[in-house]
Amino acid sequence: MLTLYVGLFLVFNVRSQSDYIHVQSKQKAAFNIGIRGHYGFIIPHRVGMENLIQGHVKAGEISMEKQTSGNKSWQKSWKYPIVGFCFYGADLANRKELGYSLAVFPYLKFSPINQNRFRLSIRVGGGFGYVTKRFDTESNYKNVLIGSHANIIANLVGEAQWKLSDRIWISAGLGFMHYSNGAFRVPNLGINVPSMNAEFNYRIGQNPQRTIPSDTIPSVKYSATAFGSFGLKENYPVGSEKFPVYNLSLQFNRHFGYRSKIILLGDVFQNTSLEQRMSQDSVSYNGPTDITQIGFMLAYGMVVDKLTITVGQGIYARTKYKGDTHFYHRVGVTYDLTKRIGLRWMLKTHFFKADCFEFGIGYRFL
Repeated sequence: MLTLYVGLFLVFNVRSQSDYIHVQSKQKAAFNIGIRGHYGFIIPHRVGMENLIQGHVKAGEISMEKQTSGNKSWQKSWKYPIVGFCFYGADLANRKELGYSLAVFPYLKFSPINQNRFRLSIRVGGGFGYVTKRFDTESNYKNVLIGSHANIIANLVGEAQWKLSDRIWISAGLGFMHYSNGAFRVPNLGINVPSMNAEFNYRIGQNPQRTIPSDTIPSVKYSATAFGSFGLKENYPVGSEKFPVYNLSLQFNRHFGYRSKIILLGDVFQNTSLEQRMSQDSVSYNGPTDITQIGFMLAYGMVVDKLTITVGQGIYARTKYKGDTHFYHRVGVTYDLTKRIGLRWMLKTHFFKADCFEFGIGYRFL
């Protein structure tokens, strides 16, 4: 997950600030401050969760953001998105067993409809989360949602924005917040909070003037990368040891302009947690080849400068253990450190059940 945070920070914050300073060196730096309130609920997506949900979730956030100028081609290609950073806090409506949640994360805001006094925007972010009450076998055994204080969060907000003055915007929309530790510590059913929200946003300084990109859109159409990844996960019962999960991937990309690509992956997994699960489910285990899984995945990659956000659907061509179905899924990011070397973080799941986080490094050979 470190790749996600470092990548988002570098792409959405550091680069935009350097671009802005280059263009606006003679002007006062401009940024927006937003205050947003949320009113939502925890989705009871598993049997046994209903007793934990005792009311509506009330949350608030403070954000700082800035408008990109178009100095880089990725900014112009995405129609001058807004980059920002958010501080989030929520009362989970069950202070004894769930407590409060906190989060900090960078984000990118796209505006497919952007008129003089009205914008329709989509905000995408991810970062660190903290839940004050976690599962404990003695003091908090009813909390089957989350087994760790520290978690990963994903955030999505869709909003309609109206301009009241040259500096003030207000908005109303729908949001979604997700907390998970990727089965690093069970239980890990996850906390999913959809919400209604409203924001007051105030700009300080003047927005940058749009400029001609200083770089060029790459002409590459095909590329290929070999990745090696590693992760840790727990099995039930609670308190089990952490098992390593290894992965080798060959990734082939078909690029479409500067904004997207179609990805085909061939995967080999060595999932050491399966030996224990096979024993629990009375499946014979005859050696390491029984926990080797081979799969293929088709994915979509959303390209934002050096960062690619990936969502994919995979199928196992070979797996002896059938308890997780034949399908697997991934969501995550890769970040290009150089033209040849990339970092990868992925959350691998079986439908809505987290399998593990994958941290990897890759070499581009085509």
